Amino acid sequence: GFCGTFKTFSLRKRSFFASISGAPGKRGASITNVTYDNTTGLISLSCTATTVAGPAAFVNALNDSGLFSVTDYTGYSGTQAGGYTFTVAAYCNGN
Repeated sequence: GFCGTFKTFSLRKRSFFASISGAPGKRGASITNVTYDNTTGLISLSCTATTVAGPAAFVNALNDSGLFSVTDYTGYSGTQAGGYTFTVAAYCNGN
């Protein structure tokens, strides 16, 4: 499954993340960097958004997908002119 083979991060998996961040209603959030801790299984997503609602909508989309358990999201920083940056840490659910 997706989570079980995350350490072999391929373009197909990048497309999966892009579909979450670009889904309608997610307010323009996009993933700028992905890291994976092979020891703990923690996935860290560095993201940007075009609106203040974007970060929370993105985190909700991850949770609603059923594929991830978000363990850390502490808010965003930035401005409307420069965009809003945020980081999300999550584990894959199941496989």
